[in-house]
Amino acid sequence: MQITRCASLFFLLTVICYSPTMQAHDPITTKVTFNKEVVRILERRCQGCHRDGGYAPMALETYDQVRPWAKAIKEEILERRMPPWNAAQGFADFSNDRSLTPLETELLVDWVEGGAPVGDAKNLPKPKSPDDDAEKPGLVVAGESSAPVKESRWISAWRFTPAGGAIQSAEFWIEDAAKKKTYLGNWSPPEQFVEWPDGVAQQLPAGSRVIVALHYVDNSAEASPAPHPPVSKNRLELFFSSKAPAHPVRHLDLACGANTIPSGLEALAVYPQNAMEMEALLPNGSMDVLGLFRPDFPSYHPTYFYRQPIAIPAGARIAAHSVDNKASCKAILAYSAELRRRR
Repeated sequence: MQITRCASLFFLLTVICYSPTMQAHDPITTKVTFNKEVVRILERRCQGCHRDGGYAPMALETYDQVRPWAKAIKEEILERRMPPWNAAQGFADFSNDRSLTPLETELLVDWVEGGAPVGDAKNLPKPKSPDDDAEKPGLVVAGESSAPVKESRWISAWRFTPAGGAIQSAEFWIEDAAKKKTYLGNWSPPEQFVEWPDGVAQQLPAGSRVIVALHYVDNSAEASPAPHPPVSKNRLELFFSSKAPAHPVRHLDLACGANTIPSGLEALAVYPQNAMEMEALLPNGSMDVLGLFRPDFPSYHPTYFYRQPIAIPAGARIAAHSVDNKASCKAILAYSAELRRRR
């Protein structure tokens, strides 16, 4: 995909300066080891793409895979080219923030500069539990759409598993019997599982179906572009709440300028499709920043989930501005009725 290829170009150019054979005898001057600290950071921040069969050009799952890239990893994280994350720090707090914390950056740099030791195998994290023990989905969409559902359900979570690296992103929609579409969510790697807070869910009305819109990597410039995997190999799993939620999820389309909002609401997440800044203009003249989304990775458009819902009172407006000199900006705000005190 474009984001991975562009970002990885920096990665690969950096790496050619470092030979694994040159690193083999680096003196060990650090207590930070791969098996104890480093692998856990990579699991949290990198392995969603950097895994066998993943989107990145190399896997970073084992010591033997990571060690030859150690100095390149240091360069990438210090230049903030990896992990990809377009939301600027300090403007809003997102629960799915993939950025390295200062401590994680310090540990990785210390490990590289200290000789990149492997450490004791007993410190490796335990293998994850098999998926068979996980909650079973209420509906699985294999392909571009589901059959119409017979009864109304409430979607509390979903998980998307793409068929392969040819898929750059995906959007999910609910289409009712009258062919009207309502936004459900989207996917960009490495996101997989999305779950709404307790008491929050989106309705899947009786007679409606779920649509999966796939966006593929542009490989037209390649000499022998690989064929797209069968659409039926993609898998969207929907998980249902056992009861109607206290706070149904709704969505609001946002464009450049001042956007009017329904009566008071709580912002749960935002899906910006351009580089843009968003603020809530409050009736008392103050302002809450909802996010600044940079153009660093232009084809990377995840949904950003607020760590705490942001209450926006009745009478407020949401202002959106482009930050990369483009005339348009577009976003979708997921919200519920205003229910908790302001942050």
